[in-house]
Amino acid sequence: DRHGVRTPMQWSADRNAGFSSSNPQRLYLPVIIDPEYHYETVNVEVQQRNTSSLLWWMRKTISFRNKHKAFGRGSIEFLSPANSKVLAFIRRYEDEVILVVANLSRFSQVVELDLSQFKGNTPIEVFSRNEFPPIGEFYYMLTLSAFDYYWFKISDKEKINPVLEKDIPRLEIRDKIEEIFEEDNIETLEYEIIPDSLGRMQISLDKSKIQDVQLVDIILLSKNIFMLIVKINYLDKPAELYSLFLGIVHDLPYDIKDADPREISAVLQSVEENKYLVNCFYNEELRKQLLQFFVSKKSFPGSKGELQVSLQEKIKSSKTKKFSVRIYNESQDFISFLVDETYAVKFYKKIDEGINPEEETLEYFKEETDYSLVPSLKGALKYASPATENLTLGILTEYIRNEGDAWKFFSDLFDNYFERLAVRKDELKEIKFIDSLFDKNFETGLFEEFADNVSNGMSALLGQRTAEMHLALTSPDNPLFKAEPVTVFYQRSIYQSMRSIVKNTFRLLRSNVSQFENNLQPLVQESIKKEEMLLVFMERILKIKFNASKIRIHGNYNLKQVLFTGKDFVITNFEGQTSIPFTERKLKRSPLRDISSLIFSFHTLTNNRLHKQTSFGSEDRETAEFFAEQWWLSISSILLTKYFKIISSDKNNVILNAEKDDSNYLVLVYLFEKVLVDLAYALNIDADWKVQKLKALILLFKHIEYFRNPSDGVY
Repeated sequence: DRHGVRTPMQWSADRNAGFSSSNPQRLYLPVIIDPEYHYETVNVEVQQRNTSSLLWWMRKTISFRNKHKAFGRGSIEFLSPANSKVLAFIRRYEDEVILVVANLSRFSQVVELDLSQFKGNTPIEVFSRNEFPPIGEFYYMLTLSAFDYYWFKISDKEKINPVLEKDIPRLEIRDKIEEIFEEDNIETLEYEIIPDSLGRMQISLDKSKIQDVQLVDIILLSKNIFMLIVKINYLDKPAELYSLFLGIVHDLPYDIKDADPREISAVLQSVEENKYLVNCFYNEELRKQLLQFFVSKKSFPGSKGELQVSLQEKIKSSKTKKFSVRIYNESQDFISFLVDETYAVKFYKKIDEGINPEEETLEYFKEETDYSLVPSLKGALKYASPATENLTLGILTEYIRNEGDAWKFFSDLFDNYFERLAVRKDELKEIKFIDSLFDKNFETGLFEEFADNVSNGMSALLGQRTAEMHLALTSPDNPLFKAEPVTVFYQRSIYQSMRSIVKNTFRLLRSNVSQFENNLQPLVQESIKKEEMLLVFMERILKIKFNASKIRIHGNYNLKQVLFTGKDFVITNFEGQTSIPFTERKLKRSPLRDISSLIFSFHTLTNNRLHKQTSFGSEDRETAEFFAEQWWLSISSILLTKYFKIISSDKNNVILNAEKDDSNYLVLVYLFEKVLVDLAYALNIDADWKVQKLKALILLFKHIEYFRNPSDGVY
């Protein structure tokens, strides 16, 4: 701004900085030619092409501010840190809480904030969505560089609800651990303590459907730790087995209201003092003791069976006593502990009769193959009794150092792709678009300009590692892993299963049209009309002669089961689909089921990241959806091409010798299965993401055209 009059806007490096096409002498003020701010260097066109520019920073900042209404409409509460060079305040609007911290100094600063009112909550940085350490009862420390700032959304996802001692069940004992299981306590243990303890471990228990709870066995591991094998009988479904490791502690190193609600199972009342019955998984000291049992190579007898430890290599017990043991990962199916960045211990919550498929598969990889891109099995924890087959309770493996899973890795690549699109919108018309996963004419050249070589190279590498895994899962000698030919009966079973899934999903779709918004109902009606076409398409399963084999597969293969080490991928979690019993998980199936599951996982990631991207405004939503679809099609096509290339080039290949079109056809069949099953589930619970699944179904309908054959009927 010079002389109170605005300088001509520097739009580009063209004449008059793109501000005017008139004679330069007729401008009221000349354009800037100062070397530092010269219009040929600093202009909108240049900044538009650089996602790190001030222009893009302002766009993103405005977009994030619009998403969080607390910035514009919320109340404001200033904090008063001791460091006066740091400004900190909180804005609240309805359920949203935003913390803003800004360094007003030209030097780096450290600030301690009193955030005790948010104890147990997790600050999430707004721009990166990275989680910072949870807020505790003490001052929260942050370091800021010169003129730096943070915007945090205070999330309550990790908030710990206070444990009230009056709500904790009580058992009466005198001085021995065995007294917990006396007749006076057994009813409280079976009907209150055990179901509550399992429920707090993320295990879905419908207590209203429980018929009774039985203690199958009790095994004392030490004077203060024992393991329970628990059988839960239901009124309307088969019984389930669980393992539960409980311990006794004399006192807690913190106030009971600050305890992890998963930790304390009961108060043990005695004449001398009260003690606590706790879940060993959530008590740091007891976790260390569990590790000692794992490496002891001992057997621990119970009333009906025994706990057995099998180690494939010697681990010094004295060394592990010094290890830290922290929770690394947890789901409703398992909990994993990281042991001093060296080992990983995985306990299965729900157990089944027989050897867990994960233990069986990892042992096979280690003993009979050269395939090394899986965790190396070090040992297993089992329960053996005359009444049952051996039960795998947990496994010990090497810890794989990693930078996160493949989901996180490819999410970052997708975000980078969208940033490139946004800064080069004028070049989008030059892209050679891909029509389907099986586009024979697809060339990656122009697409690489936007998705970059890393995306293409790493998706190809993941396809290669998947193919190598499947090749390694075929053994010429081991009957558990020996390939079996695909038969007409197997093809018919696929067809019958798919026909049932199609019928069920379209029945739900017809009866739940009202769940969709008015603007989407034409899409729903159009999809419903294609049911018959899809059924005809599925009939091809019965007509082709599929020259391929069934093998043991991963069974639950997706991007979150693959770790990225920084250079390569390591495949984990071979327990399979945990909703079905071991016997079904160990059945041999087409490996294309795994590859379809992985491709479907990419589609889920695409929708997830598209929902969060800010590079395109709401007015460009259709354009954004189109290019998200292009990313998924291209990445998946590259992965699929590499997978088939590795399989077909292996001299010992017995997995796939079918025509490529037949293999592609089966990939599409399994993709339909994934989408239809998910859509049916979303319709049953009226989930918001049913719209994503409907659009995925419509996208797959377009792929049917690729397999059109007049002799197959009209579709």
